[in-house]
Formats: sequence, C-alpha cells, structure tokens
Amino acid sequence: MLKPWWNRRGSPPLYWWRPAAGARHGFTSNLGDELNPWLYKHLTGQQAMLAKPRTKKKILGIGSILHAARPGDTVWGSGLNGKVRNDHGEIYLPPDLHKVEFRAVRGPLTRALLVQAGGDVPEVYGDPALLLSQFVQPLPPVQRRGTLILPHYSDHEQTLRELPDSSEIRVQRIDAPVETILEAINASARVLTTALHGIVAAESLSVPVTFFRLGTEEDMFKYEDYFAGTGRSLDAPSQGLYPALQSSTLPPLYPDVALKQKMMDSCPF
Repeated sequence: MLKPWWNRRGSPPLYWWRPAAGARHGFTSNLGDELNPWLYKHLTGQQAMLAKPRTKKKILGIGSILHAARPGDTVWGSGLNGKVRNDHGEIYLPPDLHKVEFRAVRGPLTRALLVQAGGDVPEVYGDPALLLSQFVQPLPPVQRRGTLILPHYSDHEQTLRELPDSSEIRVQRIDAPVETILEAINASARVLTTALHGIVAAESLSVPVTFFRLGTEEDMFKYEDYFAGTGRSLDAPSQGLYPALQSSTLPPLYPDVALKQKMMDSCPF
C-alpha cells in the first residue's frame, strides 16, 4: 500500500499566523497559533511545515485565519477574523469558497457567513486546541495552586500596570514556549485571560477560567463564535482586571467527549 503523500513528500504545508518582525507589541509568537505545529507533531509524530498565506493546497487549523484560505486548501477548525474587513466594513471572506474543502470550522457564526457566500461547510464545530488534553494529562484540582493571568499580547502591558501585589497571582507571557504555558495553566487553580486560546487551553485541561476584557483591539466575533460552537452563549465579560478577579469562572465545558471525537474524525492528517 502506498504511504500517505505527506510521508512520501514531507509534511503537508500547514498555515498558522506569526507576528511580523518588529511588530508593535514586541511579541514574536502567540499561543493559539503556535498550538498548530505542537498539535500536528503530537498527532502525526512529524514536524509541521509552515506555509505562507498564498501557498496552495495548505491546511488551515487553529486560529482566525480563514481570510488566508485559497482554492484547494483544507480547513479544520479555523474561524473568520472579525478584525479583517472588506471595503464595506464586512468581515472579509476569501474568494472561490466552493473550491475550499471544509472539514470543520470554529463555530456557527463562521459557518453562516461562509455558507451564505457559497461555501460547502459541514455543521462540524470546534477548535482543534480542545484536543490538547489528549496529550497533556490534566492535574487533579488538589495539585493546583494560585491564579494565573494570561493576557492577550495586546493587553500585556496594561495587565502589568493593573496587577495587584499578591504572591498568589502570577502573569504568563503568551509568547512563551507552548509547553511552558500549558504547564502554567495546568498547575493553576484558576486562569484569568483576555486571549481566546487562554480560554480554550484552560477548558481543555479542565481548569476554571474567567474571560475578561481590557482593550478593544480584539473583535468579539471569535469569542462568540467559539462559545456558540461549543453549544453555549457568551455573557458580557468583566471589564478590567480587578473586576475579573472578583467575578466567577465560566461554566465548565461538559461533556466535551463528543465534540472532541468530531474533531478527531474530521482531522485531515
């Protein structure tokens, strides 16, 4: 039997976003995006090959990266980006959607816009990052300590300015190595985050998590899309770090076995 084409020709091109050199926030990577090669390696045992946005026949996975889809691409759990708009102020949709293979998308808000524009998109929802608990064993609650704050890179500086003086609270940069961030989340009794994949990673590892907002740079579309894709609605998040520390955590994502199974069944590699 012939081996899969990527075993014969190398890894399939996988697209994920990375900040440009000299990005104004000073961050060189981002947890959600870097989970793409991390998850790919754990699923296949191979190193992922980073594709450029215009690469043909690439796979798009974790992230709000659907604006980079091209004819011949395969989509597995990606979402539209509320910050990427066309000249009419509408969320940008890539051309020739009928030529893109959709295995799954992040949520029904993304799917509705794609279908309206001619995409053939199954009703399979979920962020592939929910699968990380397949490879990281969640710690028992009794082994978890303190509060971890994981701000989106655009909120990092403001988080440090608002941070209370407490030995029970620590801040984790979102551009640290994936393993470092996952270990920090797993070891925490609670996570506060303004980053979507802070939420997803915490929920995958069954760590109580609070979503809060500091700035307005990140559009709410991706958060609402993710929650709708997991069968929930998103209540208005706390505004500011101090109110978030006083607020409750999100309802746990349970049960999630069927959701994770659908993501595995739709996996293109």
